[in-house]
Amino acid sequence: MRRQITASLMQAYEQARIDEVRNTPVVTVIEPANLPATSDARGLIKNGLLGLILGLMLFVASALARETFTQRR
Repeated sequence: MRRQITASLMQAYEQARIDEVRNTPVVTVIEPANLPATSDARGLIKNGLLGLILGLMLFVASALARETFTQRR
């Protein structure tokens, strides 16, 4: 009985692996990508610096609040 169950489980596992390979989606490139004539100015440097400054300000504010809270205890 155990051998039959083991064989059945092994067969089901192998069948699942075969079905997984068969159901692999295929990606087809319809048209190759074209580079734009001009660069796309998204302001990455400006946004990065703004995020850095705001992050530092938030860090300093949280550090000051934590220090004030611990001193009042």
